[in-house]
Amino acid sequence: MRSRRRMNRAWRLLSELDLESDRFYRKCEFGDAMIGLRNGIVMAQLVLEQVTQCVESRDCHYRID
Repeated sequence: MRSRRRMNRAWRLLSELDLESDRFYRKCEFGDAMIGLRNGIVMAQLVLEQVTQCVESRDCHYRID
């Protein structure tokens, strides 16, 4: 179930994760795990951006607002 409020909350959480991982990334040596984490955060942000723009409901994914 998607709502504007929940998507905004998810965006805030992902943005905070992105900032924290970026700070960590700049200070430390990075490996596969850190690169995977950053890529996962970016992918989640891209998916959330598309979900936010999609207003139609399909199957079990639907908006309540």
